[in-house]
Amino acid sequence: FSRLEDNQFGESNSFSSRQGSALDNYDLGREFGVSRLDVAPRLNINATFQLPFGAGKRWLSGDGLASDILGGWQLTVAGRYQTGFPINISQSSNNSGLLGSNQRPNLVEGAEVMTTGSQEERAVTGWINPAAFSAAPAFTFGNVPRTSSAWRGPGQRTTDLAISKTVGFNGKSLSFR
Repeated sequence: FSRLEDNQFGESNSFSSRQGSALDNYDLGREFGVSRLDVAPRLNINATFQLPFGAGKRWLSGDGLASDILGGWQLTVAGRYQTGFPINISQSSNNSGLLGSNQRPNLVEGAEVMTTGSQEERAVTGWINPAAFSAAPAFTFGNVPRTSSAWRGPGQRTTDLAISKTVGFNGKSLSFR
């Protein structure tokens, strides 16, 4: 469990594009908040199991073809489970009147920013409710923050399995994966 906060520019993640400048170059304190690289809860699991067959193991520990074929195998499991990265919201038209700044929209009061449903449904219908935002009027700054810990893209749920066999010969070993 962690929380990464900053006011950096030019960083991106899988779901937020790189922004090169502040909303208001004269008020950089307004940019401080949850980093686009923040991953709140993250769980990594890694385990390797040596199967109990072959020389020096519980079963088929003697010499022979069965020991040679079935011995020396390992299973490795690796898993990564985490929340999504924060999403930044910006407005396509920069009507603030400042050169080089980004423009953000205004939040519509009472509207939910994030859509609901499973990750699979939201991948089709979208993660963000466009009706939750309105364009900032000309020569003003929108009130949407740079990032919000509540506005996140899809999380990652990854489980991998590796199977390998190590064979020894002449004091050396060779692994097949």
